[in-house]
Amino acid sequence: MRRKTVRPGFWLVFRREVRWLIRRPFLVLLASIIPIAMFLILASVYARGIATELPIAVLDQDDSPGSRQIVHLVDAAPDIRIKTKVVDLEEAKRGILSGSYQGLLLVPENFTRDAMAGRRPEITFFYNTQMMVAGNLSARGVSSALPSIAAQVQAASRMARGMSADEAAIAVQPVAMDAHGLFNPALDYSHFLLAALVVAVLQLTTSLATCYSVALDVETPHSLRILRRLGGGIVPAVLGKLLPLTIVACLVHAVCDIIMFGYFGLPLDGSGWLLALSALVFLLSCQILGALAALFIGSPPPALSVLALTVSPSFGYLGVSFPREAMNAFSIWWGNIFPATPYVSLRIDQTVRGAPVDVSLAILHHQFVYLAVAVSFLLFILVRITRKAATAGTQPPGQAAAPEM
Repeated sequence: MRRKTVRPGFWLVFRREVRWLIRRPFLVLLASIIPIAMFLILASVYARGIATELPIAVLDQDDSPGSRQIVHLVDAAPDIRIKTKVVDLEEAKRGILSGSYQGLLLVPENFTRDAMAGRRPEITFFYNTQMMVAGNLSARGVSSALPSIAAQVQAASRMARGMSADEAAIAVQPVAMDAHGLFNPALDYSHFLLAALVVAVLQLTTSLATCYSVALDVETPHSLRILRRLGGGIVPAVLGKLLPLTIVACLVHAVCDIIMFGYFGLPLDGSGWLLALSALVFLLSCQILGALAALFIGSPPPALSVLALTVSPSFGYLGVSFPREAMNAFSIWWGNIFPATPYVSLRIDQTVRGAPVDVSLAILHHQFVYLAVAVSFLLFILVRITRKAATAGTQPPGQAAAPEM
C-alpha cells in the first residue's frame, strides 16, 4: 500500500496547533474562557457607568430649620446620599473607618443664627482620601450643592440687614460658571477605565496562552527542531504556531468590543480601521512577549508564573489611573515594554477623544517598531536553539555538543 506523503509547510504546523488547542482544555480556558469571564465580571462592576448615591453621614449641631434645609439640598445631589445622622465626631470617625459611609457633613452650632447675622459660618465636609474616586465624588456632590446654600446664606444676610425677601433674592446674583467636560462628557467610567482594563486582561491572557503553547514545545528535547522541519523553515513554523491563537485572541477581543460599543455605548469618534489595525498589532506583540518568556524559561509552570508576575502590574503604567507625564523615567521606560501601553493610548484617542488620524499614526508606528524588534529577536533565538539542538543530535551517543560561543 502506498503511503501518503506529508508535505511540510505552514498548514501542517497550523493543523497541528489547532489539534493541540482542541485537545488541551487548559489552553482553551486560558485563551478564550478566562478573558471573557474576567471581562464580564469587570463589566458587571462598571455596568452603571458612574458611581452615584455614595453614602455619607450628617452631624447637624445646629438642628434648626435652616440647617435641615441645607441637609436636604445636599441629599438632593445625585452623587451622594445621606445615609445616617450621627451624634458626635467619634461616631462619625468609626463609620468612615469601617467603610459604612464615605464622608461626614458637619453643620456647626448656631449656623442659621450666624448666617442671619451675616457672619459667614462654615460648613465642613470630611471624606476618606484613601478611597480617591469615592472620596472625590462625594466631595464633588457636596460642592455642587454649595452654590445654592451660599445663595441662601447671602439672601438671609441681606434680610438681616433690613432688606425685604424680594429685594434680597434680586440682590443675590451668583457668578455663573459654564464648564464643559472634554472627551468624556458623560463621566462614564466604562468608557476609559473598563476599556483599559479589557486591554490589560487581553494582554495577560494572550501572552500566557502563547507562553504555555510554546513552552510545551520548548520543554521537549529537539521539539523545536521538529517544529521547524514540520514547517519547512523557521518562518512558516512560527506563523503556523502562532496563528491559531491569534485568531482566538481576535475573536475574544471582538466579543469584548461588541459589548463595549453595543451595551456600554463606547463612542467611535476616530478611525475604525486604525483602531482595528492597532488591536491586531497589539495582540501579535502580546503573543511574541509570551513566546519569548517560554523560550527563556522553558518549562511551562515557571514560565507562566514569571510572565504572570511581570505582566499583571502593567495596568498601573498605562496612564489611566495615574498620568504617565507625572511618572519618573523608570516607570515610563518600564511601561513601554508592555504592548498595552501604546495601544491603550491609541484606543482612547480613537474612541472617546476623536483624535485626528495623524496624531495616532505616530503611536501606531511605535507599535510596529516594537513588533518588528520583538519578532526579530524571537527568530534569532529560535534559529540559535534549533541549530544548537541539531549540532547536539549529530554527536555520538554520550558525547556532549560543544557550546556555541
